[in-house]
Amino acid sequence: MKITIPETIDLQKTENYILTVAVYPNRFSFSFFDCEKGTFCFFFQTEELPDNAVFSVFKEVLFANDFLSLSYKKVYIINGSYTFTYIPESLFEEKDTRTYLNFLFKDNSGKILSEREDAFEFVIVHAIQEDIYEFLLRSFVNVHIVHYTAPIIHFLQHHSLLPMQYMVINKSSSGEMDIFCFSDRQLLLGNHFHVPVLKEAIYHSLFVWQQMNLNKKEDSLFIVERDSELTDSLKSHIRQIDAFHLPKGIFSDSIRAQEIPLEISCLALSYF
Repeated sequence: MKITIPETIDLQKTENYILTVAVYPNRFSFSFFDCEKGTFCFFFQTEELPDNAVFSVFKEVLFANDFLSLSYKKVYIINGSYTFTYIPESLFEEKDTRTYLNFLFKDNSGKILSEREDAFEFVIVHAIQEDIYEFLLRSFVNVHIVHYTAPIIHFLQHHSLLPMQYMVINKSSSGEMDIFCFSDRQLLLGNHFHVPVLKEAIYHSLFVWQQMNLNKKEDSLFIVERDSELTDSLKSHIRQIDAFHLPKGIFSDSIRAQEIPLEISCLALSYF
């Protein structure tokens, strides 16, 4: 699979670009961030792939595109695994990382990673397929691996325009949904749900809202979604619902903001 990149990307000056590689259970993507202009200038994402096909297709793409083997200012690898949990910093023990995931998931074979952030009071423990992990480390230089929820949480914690207590829903068109709840800029809850139909998305959204004891008249819900179905459905239950928008200035004219997953946009806003 040959990827065509815009002529405006100067591969003679790779030190000006940050390459982000996002690997999910059924797809992957590549994006370039131009550090001089402060904008995304390229984004490519595969269609959904069959189970267990991601690694083989990923290798084919990497070997077919020489630009992916160049040395960039930084390379961020986003681990899009849904096998993850958050452990309070005060309780975390490195030797117990697999035990944490064993308690919650049946199949967590592979490499277990622990991720700390200075801004967090917890450690993200997440799994990644062992062969993919080793291949990524061999294939890229100056690699930084982050779980996909980390940049989202980091950005939401530091967004000055958000209220002190709120819930954020990030729903994709492929039936995946993440919910994050915050109070006083600290994460109270973060979880992922597979929601193949709308009624399941509604159920999980309202269940978490009730579980966190949020007030339907006073507290705020922000929704990131590719269509308005979920927003329209929840309006009869929660009064303060708003669409969540990112600053448009980080996207070049050739990039549509809604094409780029929330975690990749938040990575640029929080880490670059």
